[in-house]
Amino acid sequence: MSQLDTLLQARRSGRRQQGSLWSSSGRGILVIAALNIVLLWGVTGGVIWQSHRDAVGDWKRTAANFSLTTAAYAQQTLVATDLMLRSMLDWITDEDIVSEAQFADAMKQRRFHEAIRDRLAGLPQVSVASIFNKEGHILNSSTDWPPPPVYIGERETFLAQVGPDSPPVSISRALPDVSSERWTFYLSRRIKSKNGQLLGVAVVGIEAASFSNLFRLISLGENSSVSLFRTDGALLATTLNVPDLMGKTYADAQPIRMIRNGLSGAAEITREPTWWQPSDSERRIVSSRLVDGFPVLITVTIGDKTYLGQWRERLYFILTLALLLSAVAVLVAAQILRLSARAEAAARLASERRLLTALIDTPTALCAVLDRQGHVIYCNDRFRQVIARDKEAGDILRDEAVRGAAPILAFAAGDDARGIEVDLQLVRPGDATHYLHFSLSHRSLPEIGDCTILMGHDETLRHQALQAIAQTAKLVTLGEMTTGMAHELSQPLNVIKMAAQNALSEVAPPEPREPGFRPPLSDSELRPFVAGKLGRIMAQVDRAASVLTRMRVFGRTPDRGPALFDVREACRGALILVGQRLRNGGITVREELGEQALMVQSHQNLLEQALVNLLVNARDALLQSMRPDKTIVLSVGRGGDGHVLITIADNGPGVPVEIRERIFEPFFTSKPTGQGTGLGLSLSFGIVRESGGTLSLLPSTEGAVFQIDLPGAASV
Repeated sequence: MSQLDTLLQARRSGRRQQGSLWSSSGRGILVIAALNIVLLWGVTGGVIWQSHRDAVGDWKRTAANFSLTTAAYAQQTLVATDLMLRSMLDWITDEDIVSEAQFADAMKQRRFHEAIRDRLAGLPQVSVASIFNKEGHILNSSTDWPPPPVYIGERETFLAQVGPDSPPVSISRALPDVSSERWTFYLSRRIKSKNGQLLGVAVVGIEAASFSNLFRLISLGENSSVSLFRTDGALLATTLNVPDLMGKTYADAQPIRMIRNGLSGAAEITREPTWWQPSDSERRIVSSRLVDGFPVLITVTIGDKTYLGQWRERLYFILTLALLLSAVAVLVAAQILRLSARAEAAARLASERRLLTALIDTPTALCAVLDRQGHVIYCNDRFRQVIARDKEAGDILRDEAVRGAAPILAFAAGDDARGIEVDLQLVRPGDATHYLHFSLSHRSLPEIGDCTILMGHDETLRHQALQAIAQTAKLVTLGEMTTGMAHELSQPLNVIKMAAQNALSEVAPPEPREPGFRPPLSDSELRPFVAGKLGRIMAQVDRAASVLTRMRVFGRTPDRGPALFDVREACRGALILVGQRLRNGGITVREELGEQALMVQSHQNLLEQALVNLLVNARDALLQSMRPDKTIVLSVGRGGDGHVLITIADNGPGVPVEIRERIFEPFFTSKPTGQGTGLGLSLSFGIVRESGGTLSLLPSTEGAVFQIDLPGAASV
């Protein structure tokens, strides 16, 4: 900081200390500012409370709607499974079976095994279907024929249907499957003859993962969960990773109590310990809903990190805004206080002018004042003697003898509050170069306004001394390097000279014969000889060039998981599942799967599920079309970077432009009310995303074109 800056700052500090901040007018201003800040924070508190209330209300409605949707999905799944049970009972009726022996003989036939397997093809959630006699011994099964011996006479699945007051259909608690060890719960119905005699029990197993995997794909947040219970509290399926709790009963859990209290479909905020972790008592939203037609219920739990996440972001914004407004109020009050003290500053202008004049007229310093155009409007005698001499001082900084003044002119025209340091050179014919150093700062002076103050000194002697020292050091170094370079170059030059002399001796005219004379080489010998000598010369030249290169460098200035499978198999599997439904709708399916295997690392069954959803979506769109040539094209191919592309295209009505952006949103559907849950495309999108790929709706002039892009994998 220059001497001028220091003195001016001291003068301003003295004025601030002399100001009466706590005068009567100052106290009134501070009281008004304090009241404004209190009012501001009161309004801020009201806004925060209302936004919290709105956020909780919105998420409670979301939880209730989500439980309604998941309950509808659970009902559809259970109804489809129960229809399979009913169809198995219809077979018995069609066979006109009246006795246990006739029932056992008929049910053991292979055709019933194949019929059961055919029914399972359209129900991916069903893992097994079996028929048992009235003692609990297995007669037929979808897994093996003939089935291995299995006895369930003591299991809940069987006992629930052989009692006198058995319900039409019963659901067991979740159990590990005997073969796959996956958690499975069972639907069972009794089998009767035409005369009402109990013949046996039909049982269908549903994997709990078919519910939990879907619920995870459409989860509402990282700390939310969806669970499926029996009405007595037995856990059937959940998105939580709690395998040790599967199959247990939680009759006193809050979701079960809500159903007992008639609160099906309601959403509540609670801090009660969770049924899966009694030590967890964080605040959360819970919504439970009965599944119509079955003794089960869906419960949705949403943690406060999810339902209060956006509110907390708004809270931080509101608090930041309130703090900024409070700071503005304080700054305004401070500005008013400063304005009230301005009258006192006017009385000191004269003394400051005298002080500035005394500083600028310091005899040993180069001092000047510039306007915003860079003109010198005042300078002291020393500045005039050294720089201006016989010329007018006004435009001296633009004189060709003054070099390096461009930064000074730019600073004078700018508004940079920070000072800068600038070096100038005075180069005049017949005179030694002068080196000047200046410090620049912006000031606002009485009767002048905004200006730039220059304070500097002559550094010519110092610069000359430094130049001499630097030149001496460099000469010493160059001298040392020259000695070394001469030694380095002498050897390759000697070698070059010897090689050239040898070559010359072979091509020059022969001298008269002398004792020991060797005749010149023949033409056939001369060529390789000269080539060898020239090669040696080139090597020595390279060596010399290397030395010179080092010299130049010195002279410069430094400056269970996923599995490997063929996507064509997944495509064929999906077509097997829905092919008949497509043909029944009069739809032609054209497969363009090629001959080359296209391997990916993923879950084949989940990919098939995504393809089924897309094919069913295309079928529904085509059924709305009146054209006779309804067609779906399923094709696969190789994309960029080794990616695998699966394309499903139809010639239906296509997707309207206004809904293309929302087509993959959960619960969004363009179908009429009651047709579809709006989860098909969202589920497919989630499956593909979990596999590391993308699902997109491509532009098309006819129909809809969906494309799955998956990372390719090398075949094994």
